[in-house]
Amino acid sequence: MTSRSLHCLRCARPAEGFDGCRTCAAEGIGVNAMPPLADLGGVDLGSCPGGP
Repeated sequence: MTSRSLHCLRCARPAEGFDGCRTCAAEGIGVNAMPPLADLGGVDLGSCPGGP
């Protein structure tokens, strides 16, 4: 999914705010909305310090 907005983790429909997916909620299923993933294309992750 290339959308720059929140979307449902279950059905991938756009979600409004962090209230979750209205479509899935109408079916009795509570699903959280997910923000778009970061685009790390072209980033050299080997040069970034990190780890637990």
